[in-house]
Amino acid sequence: MTLRAALVALLLLAAGPLHGEPAEAIRTESTALFVSPLRPASWMRGDDGKLHVEYDLLVVNTFPVPVAVSALEILDPAGRTLGRFTGAELNAATREILDQKALSRLPANGAAAIKVDLELEGGPVPDRLTHRIFTSLEDAPAPVRALFTGAPIEGPEVSVNTAPPITIQPPLRGEGWVTFNGCCTPALHRNVRHSAGTRIATPETYSIDYVQLVNDLPFTGDGKENAHFPAFGQPVLAVADGEVIAMRDGMADGAPHTPAMGLRGPPDFGGNYVVQRIAPGVYAFYAHFKQGSVSAKVGEQIRAGDVIGKVGSSGNSTAPHLHFSLLDRPDVITGNALPFVYPAFTVTGRITQVRDDGIEIEKASQAVQSAYPLAGSIATYE
Repeated sequence: MTLRAALVALLLLAAGPLHGEPAEAIRTESTALFVSPLRPASWMRGDDGKLHVEYDLLVVNTFPVPVAVSALEILDPAGRTLGRFTGAELNAATREILDQKALSRLPANGAAAIKVDLELEGGPVPDRLTHRIFTSLEDAPAPVRALFTGAPIEGPEVSVNTAPPITIQPPLRGEGWVTFNGCCTPALHRNVRHSAGTRIATPETYSIDYVQLVNDLPFTGDGKENAHFPAFGQPVLAVADGEVIAMRDGMADGAPHTPAMGLRGPPDFGGNYVVQRIAPGVYAFYAHFKQGSVSAKVGEQIRAGDVIGKVGSSGNSTAPHLHFSLLDRPDVITGNALPFVYPAFTVTGRITQVRDDGIEIEKASQAVQSAYPLAGSIATYE
């Protein structure tokens, strides 16, 4: 066979059959979205008695038109549906990565993260989860719609750290302590994400801003002075035994209801703070101490219950409060949040609505053991 004849034969083979039965149709598994977990899921028991499994899904729209996530189903390894999110609940959990704006649909070539709070009535917690994600297009041109199969996205799989959450002591004592910006509703803390080059960190999933109420109010008078807030100057206690590895004092307390000024970057965000190593790979972060009140020193071994400072309003703060969290590394920006529970406390109420003219509270009297105080809970810590 000549070289010319050989090339003609190859071209005919590549072109497929010219007569007889048609060639098999090209099959595609094209989807509009790429979905991947940011990290393994973690869990804790909330003061509602439920197990809360927490994780983030990174969602990237690979289409040149907006795409809506219409439903998210979560399944266990046996294929049983454990949770289903749609409508306003799903939209509230789907946020732009930087400014945290809630999204009803992903913009063309855009990205978002879905913060998942899977509530389970009881254990055991599955060691892995998978998903079924339903999407839809709006006003897509024919060539784009031709790529959209309409089939749900099967996956991704998320591994779950089934180890029990860390038990620590509360960092405060007394009545009327409110969990603001805590787990597990969409809020300022839970939607914070920072890039660390090869990963996206979620440093505040379980962080709590503690504000104290007296007579169901966070301040007396006109609230224009820090002294009007009952939390201001309250002792902050170490949550466990461990070594102080970083601290800061000397930053002035800002005026209430006034945006923080003069912050020079992340080191200033926490104001006066303490970082304590309480176990290998576990760091307690306490922030916004009152100026001049930090008593813990770097290198010092402190014990659970030791006073380490007083509640203030230094750094990125607009009212006296304690910011508290556990992290997997001593980096408050790119560390990942760790779940924790307190041995015992009493829930005395839950905030149902915050209005300009006051706070609506549903009264309660509930003794809780081995649980995390959920967002909006009002608790007494002995």
